Amino acid sequence: MTTTFDHAHRVEVLSLGDNVGLVSGDLPPSEVDTSSFPIGSVYFQTDGRVWKRFSTDASGWMELGYPFFFFILADSTAVFIPWVAPGILPLTLADGSIGTLTLGN
Repeated sequence: MTTTFDHAHRVEVLSLGDNVGLVSGDLPPSEVDTSSFPIGSVYFQTDGRVWKRFSTDASGWMELGYPFFFFILADSTAVFIPWVAPGILPLTLADGSIGTLTLGN
């Protein structure tokens, strides 16, 4: 069986439990009306950049570094884990603050 993109389902926005949204667009999210998107939502820009909403301000979007893995928890929280050098994992908290976690071998 061959799967092609032509057979994909197309939606404007995907809502996960009304808690977060997944959306895409040509412009950065700060230039689009995203006022109805909850904190934690993810915006995939068509140039390859990925953004996460950390506040309700129009500028409350943070560009995520990539490549990364993401998964959705049972409560619809979006969790992003970047692929980084062994031993160091950068963390971005819901309030937008950034830290690192050093893992032992």
